[in-house]
Amino acid sequence: MRSGFEIEKVLGVPFVIAEPNEVENFCENFIHEKVVQKSHSIDETEKFGDIEKTKGVKEENNGGFGVKNSNIDLERSSRVPQKYEGCLKIYTPNPEIVMKAQKDEKYLDVLNRAGLLVPDGIGIIHASKMKRGKIKNRITGIGLLESLLKQTAEVGGSVYLLGSKPAGKIEFQQAESKKELIQNLEEINNQTQKIENSNKKDDLEFEESSENKEFDKSEIKKKSGSQKKKRIEKNSESSEIEKDKISIEELEKTDKKDDLEFEESSENKEFDKSEIENDAYLSVAEKAAVNMKKKYPALHIVGTHHGYFKPEEEVAVVKAAAEARPDLLVVALGAPKQEFFIDQYADEIGASIAIGVGGALDVWAGGVKRAPKWISKIGMEWLYRAVLQPSRFRRLGVIPVFLLKVLFSKRQNLS
Repeated sequence: MRSGFEIEKVLGVPFVIAEPNEVENFCENFIHEKVVQKSHSIDETEKFGDIEKTKGVKEENNGGFGVKNSNIDLERSSRVPQKYEGCLKIYTPNPEIVMKAQKDEKYLDVLNRAGLLVPDGIGIIHASKMKRGKIKNRITGIGLLESLLKQTAEVGGSVYLLGSKPAGKIEFQQAESKKELIQNLEEINNQTQKIENSNKKDDLEFEESSENKEFDKSEIKKKSGSQKKKRIEKNSESSEIEKDKISIEELEKTDKKDDLEFEESSENKEFDKSEIENDAYLSVAEKAAVNMKKKYPALHIVGTHHGYFKPEEEVAVVKAAAEARPDLLVVALGAPKQEFFIDQYADEIGASIAIGVGGALDVWAGGVKRAPKWISKIGMEWLYRAVLQPSRFRRLGVIPVFLLKVLFSKRQNLS
């Protein structure tokens, strides 16, 4: 870990020993330093009269981090504990994550390569106390995220949100629409088949009644006219059904085209809350983006993407994020996927800071309530979330196993 903080290991996972405000100050200074570096790179580009600006650097004066931004504090940027190259990777392990790392050596290595590991979970504090360690304060991932958003907004920095669920209502409506179309097509096919069968039956009856029997010309004309009328009506009905079938197929094509246009317009876009009329059609990341902009209007949200992408889509997801060139990359893919993603791609994306936030975007989107402050203060947020989301109860069984493992482990400290 390269942040300059004292470290204490819990079952091989290195946590920082620091007060929450110390971590926040470090991140604030770090963001300022990175913004200054980008600003200087623009200065150099302009000095030599280059027409092209440095890739990914915004030029807006209304909250952007261009050359004329007055929010940059040069003195503050020099107060980072030590020179830090590359992306600052921040993870927020709780006992469940620590236990996952015990079973997965690669995951443990990823956690050890982090820039900052903060103790998010009262179990980590208890584990430290059991071994007479120095970790005294819990630093929640959602609390640290809010601090990072505020600090990024203050310097006009940019954010990219990756993770959580896609636009569920859109997917549901699409599924329902497709289901309805299939049902309609099946019904049309059935009706067409019935008409064809009926025509065949009428023809057969007519032929049978015509054979071996003498007919009066008037009767033949009458019956023939009746049969023709019947056929015209049925053929007309069949024609209408075919028209309906074509209309439904055209509607399906239009729906697909609209869906594609919506997806393209939703990605890598600067969010403006006035442009969004109905958040029912937004992904969790997009809803979170809207609420972040409401709270921090100066914040540039340069793109979002849901977390339900397939392995073969990963390259495209990374490319989209890299093109946005964010200062802050927020990844909500759940553990251990988010940590592996940040470890592999954060530097390629070009983010100054990347943080894994688990379900924090759901809270920002308004889908999950955050525990009241007094509950967080007494370290019972885990119980509050389990009551709201009963599926979490089965995950709580890892805590006593974790504490027992800590009890029988050796104390590990690093400076």
